[in-house]
Amino acid sequence: TASRAAARCPSSRTLSPQAPRAMAADPPKKDDKGEKGAKKKKGDPVDDLSPEDAKLKADLDLLAERALDADAGIQKLALESMINEIRSSTSSMTSVPKPLKFLRPHYGTLTAGFAASTNP
Repeated sequence: TASRAAARCPSSRTLSPQAPRAMAADPPKKDDKGEKGAKKKKGDPVDDLSPEDAKLKADLDLLAERALDADAGIQKLALESMINEIRSSTSSMTSVPKPLKFLRPHYGTLTAGFAASTNP
């Protein structure tokens, strides 16, 4: 009669050694995000850019190249343009401004170019 009571009331059952295997055999549950969560890749932000962001990224890439130019006047204009872009987008410091995100891949080359220009 104890086994009949256990069958009717699952909370009164005792776990047998076979119970964990039965639980492990259950198929994994799908997350609530479904297909959308699987398609987005955090490491590939280029595909997720809006047209305005793509233009900003292209402009900043060009400015980063111009900042390494041999002509000091071009370097100065490029750096001033980068400063203006960063300042104009820094209205709130709750998140990293987009110009800084887009300039991150150029950080090494910009610092190397600055070090080379300051050391004669």
